[in-house]
Amino acid sequence: MASELIVQNLKGPASGSNANKIIVPSGHKLSLNGETKTEWGLSIKQKVQSIQTSYVTVNSATPTTVMSVSITVSAGSTVFVTAQGEQNNSDTGDAWQWHQLYRDSTALGTSAITVCRAGWNEEFHHSFWDENLSAGTYTYSFKAWNGDPYMQYGEHSNPMIQCVEFGV
Repeated sequence: MASELIVQNLKGPASGSNANKIIVPSGHKLSLNGETKTEWGLSIKQKVQSIQTSYVTVNSATPTTVMSVSITVSAGSTVFVTAQGEQNNSDTGDAWQWHQLYRDSTALGTSAITVCRAGWNEEFHHSFWDENLSAGTYTYSFKAWNGDPYMQYGEHSNPMIQCVEFGV
């Protein structure tokens, strides 16, 4: 004989070793939206990217956007952001520049510095896990600053920024 339990909210205990957990005993399965899962993890909800198609020259003490992409996410989502490409020093001496990822006007992770010899191209790669976001649209960007004398981005290849939204 099957039985049915109708509830509005299902919550685990508020305290103790199993605080805020709902435990499904071994050998049992839980179905959500018609899909039966034995393991619950994050899945990819969407991917967006932007590929820079023209040079961007940076010579400023203020963080300057080299490339950006916008993504609209659900509440509680995690976004993995990555930016990669190359920068070029076309001056006659060595050049250096700081760079970092941003969400809107908020700096993410740590900044890095790249030193580039005259006429050389140097690769860069930044990545960051941006977790537990509120629902909304965010603009992620790769910014550079304090060029001495300046750097060009996209001289040899097309730098790219990507965002992947993960959720349950």
